[in-house]
Amino acid sequence: MPTAFSSDALKRLAFTLAIGLVGVHLFVWATLPVPWILGAMSFAVIAALTGLKVGVPKPLRNTALAIVGSMIGTAFSPAILDHLSTWLAIIIYNYLYLITVIGAGTFFFCRICRQDVTTAFFSSSPGGLMEMPFLCEAVGGEARFVAMVHSVRVVIVVLAVPIYIRFAEAASYATKGDVPRLSADLAAIDAIILMTTAAVGYLVAKQLRVPAAALVGPMLAGVIVHLFGWTEAKPPEVVFSLAQLVVGVSIGGYFVGVSILSLKRITAYSLVWTMILLLITGGFAYLGTYILEVDFIVLLLALSPGGQAEMALVALFMGIEVPLIATVHIFRSMSIYAIVPLMFKIFRKPGQQ
Repeated sequence: MPTAFSSDALKRLAFTLAIGLVGVHLFVWATLPVPWILGAMSFAVIAALTGLKVGVPKPLRNTALAIVGSMIGTAFSPAILDHLSTWLAIIIYNYLYLITVIGAGTFFFCRICRQDVTTAFFSSSPGGLMEMPFLCEAVGGEARFVAMVHSVRVVIVVLAVPIYIRFAEAASYATKGDVPRLSADLAAIDAIILMTTAAVGYLVAKQLRVPAAALVGPMLAGVIVHLFGWTEAKPPEVVFSLAQLVVGVSIGGYFVGVSILSLKRITAYSLVWTMILLLITGGFAYLGTYILEVDFIVLLLALSPGGQAEMALVALFMGIEVPLIATVHIFRSMSIYAIVPLMFKIFRKPGQQ
């Protein structure tokens, strides 16, 4: 049996999913938003920080991400072509936001946290939990510091933004926080189309070395089949819910072996930076309502520096411009992974670390 699904790995997986389900039920009871991912994530992170071993095998996590990607792809329709000019303006605005965030973050981590330029630069770039530490280490930065900063960022943003929307914004958004009403039945031909589309999308994206291939590949493939009208099917509700559960508890794995007390300095810096980041995000979203004439909540979700899959799921559950928000996050992620390392090499002064 593969190592990823050894006896110990399966026991850890069962324990992790059980913890996640407790969080799901608590969030449902408290009427908190997006319970299947946020509840599972919260309890998995708490379990990891208390020393419990939680984790999800990578093949299972990739499968869950593919299901999430396929579900996001179903939100696209030919009608979105009428809004491309608005989308382009938001994507450009997102790049201005990205430059501001990286500039402010690099200053914060260099001057306040006394980190070297390399570590500061990659700590401030709102990329993925796995990719940013790797990129930082590749050019001589402190990967552990970067990993902790991004872990704290993703958890707080993914929790704070939907809870803010649920309780602080208009009731029209608060009522959209339920699980999507998906059909429990799926015709055999539709099931084959969805599975084949997701598999082909993942393999092509992986071959092209697209960041987050397990999510982006199936999503883009799903966009194609739905835009052309080849199917209108969506993953069954139970499958989609379980996929969210797996994605949620997977985040807890990033905190295994992390002691808040032993890393209190890094944790404190990470918390302060995340608060600053949320203020910048809120400011850009508010300003964008006047410049772009787009709803504040839409811009808040599009700009929020949470995980790519997580923020798309929040938008999906709340029924808030899923195609737009998913597209903006994809453009930002690809830009970060492709352009940010090049920017760093160009602008870093000779001899700087």
